[in-house]
This record gives sequence, structure tokens and C-alpha cells, in this order.
Amino acid sequence: MSTTMRLNRIAAEGTGGIFLRIHLADDRWISLMGDPGATELEEVFLLPGLDAPDGDGWDNRDPVGEWLDGGRMDNGLLFCEVPVDAVRLLIEEHGGEHAEQDDWPQSGPGQDGATVAEGIETPERDGGRPPVPLDGILYRVRLVWPDAGWVLREPPTGKPSLTWRGGPGVEEVAEELRWPDIVMTRTT
Repeated sequence: MSTTMRLNRIAAEGTGGIFLRIHLADDRWISLMGDPGATELEEVFLLPGLDAPDGDGWDNRDPVGEWLDGGRMDNGLLFCEVPVDAVRLLIEEHGGEHAEQDDWPQSGPGQDGATVAEGIETPERDGGRPPVPLDGILYRVRLVWPDAGWVLREPPTGKPSLTWRGGPGVEEVAEELRWPDIVMTRTT
């Protein structure tokens, strides 16, 4: 039995333009994005506590991501155009994939057939594609609108919230993020 079943599925089906996470057997995480059938993943994010191995495929760090984070990337390491085989080796070095994974994202709207973002209701999200996951929101909005002063809060109870100063309107951000279930507030 393969120790990289989720990676195999992601490599075959792609991620639909969003980051999907893989829980490793040693309780570390990676998050990746790629197109269906590609031999390289567009982006691979190694969450804190996980270092890139020495070797082919891990030499293309994302300078834009580092710039957006003030050159620190304290919350992990982002790599571009990483071969699927290099990611597979990394997963196997950490004991394979954990038996418990996040649920595979569902396509289409929520249970009630609509999603709501700050009072804006839409019957579909970007052709039925799931919203950008919480761990990819700051990266996406900082890449598109770098000067808006983004803050993402994840309280222990209640909905996460995204706030920013100036820049795009709530509806524009909600559309870019494919209507996530979070509170969005634009200040002036």
C-alpha cells in the first residue's frame, strides 16, 4: 500500500487553484497547490517544524512570499515548481502520510446552496470550486493587494475574521477568495 495516497490523488486531480494540506505520519504538515497530471507542483508550503531536504527540487524558494512576509517567513517555507517525486520523498522520509487527514474539499456550494461573506450572498462560488482554505488566505490577498495591511484573526470560538485598510472592497476580496465563511471588514 502506498504511503502517499493523498499526494497521488492531488497529483492526479490537481488542487483547483487552492492549497491542500497533507498531514505527515510524524504530525508535521505540508500544504501544496498544483494542476491535474502535472509532474511539478506549482507551490509547496512547509509548515513550521519541517525543513526542506537537500536535493533536487527544493532550490526554488518563493521570493514574493518572503517579501510579503518582510523577509522572515516565520510561519513556514514556500517553494515553487517542486517535482511531485521530491515531495513524495519528503513525505516518505517522515513516515508517509498520517492515517487522519483533513476532509477532501467538497465541490459546490454549502449545504443550503449559498455562502455568505459579510452579508453578501451568492448561489455559487467560482464555478463550484471550494474557497481558499484559511491557511492560504493571507498569502493570496497579500499577493494580489500587497499594500492593504491585512490581518487575519482566528479566535478559539466563533468565525475567523479578515480586516484590511483601504484597497479592495469586501465583495472583491470575497470573490478572489471564492467566498470563504469568514467575517471580512475593510477600514478606511
